[in-house]
Amino acid sequence: FPCAYYCHNLRHHSLAVSQTPQEDEHRTPGGQMNKGYITALVVVLVLLIGIYAYTTISRGTGTVKKPEDIQVQIDSTAINKIEVSTDEQDVVLELQGGKWMITSPIQFEADQNVARRLAQSFQAAAIDVEISDNPDNHATYDLEEGKARQIKVSHGGKTLELLVGKSGPGGVTYIRLPGDNRVFSLSSYLSGAMRRNVADYRNKYIWELDQDRIRGTAVQGP
Repeated sequence: FPCAYYCHNLRHHSLAVSQTPQEDEHRTPGGQMNKGYITALVVVLVLLIGIYAYTTISRGTGTVKKPEDIQVQIDSTAINKIEVSTDEQDVVLELQGGKWMITSPIQFEADQNVARRLAQSFQAAAIDVEISDNPDNHATYDLEEGKARQIKVSHGGKTLELLVGKSGPGGVTYIRLPGDNRVFSLSSYLSGAMRRNVADYRNKYIWELDQDRIRGTAVQGP
């Protein structure tokens, strides 16, 4: 009795498995997926891969950061070393005993005003906008590979490295991050504060006089 009862209920309550109309329209009578449907899926997949590859290549090989994640503002009093590389010469400035010194390629006292101005160009620096991510435009902003000026700033155990191009309207400087093809505008006079060679960073004063202590001058000729 129990077997007959349960078999009777099973026959009346069993679920029929069938394909939905949506599934049926993608299958042939033999149960195979429609070839056109598969082809469309492959095309979409290839397009997605192509878009991803293009985006990756155009943005360079480095880690891509959002503009707001790029920290370029530095307290100038925390900067203790600045390395500048140009097409003319590499120069290293270091803060020693409260005074900026040139430590490479020569050992010499730096022009304190020039060195301080360079450090202070990071005091209120900020990324404004992304200008371009096309490497073909790098030359427009003096940021082409191998020709752009480079600056490396050490502060509090951290280092900021930038490729520096020319100045733009409104006192901005065009920059790139190493390994990143994107060009940004930087709200800073950094480009104008950088010099080309070590002679531009040297202290050229012969001696300094306190003008408040000068009582008079005399010029003697032949």
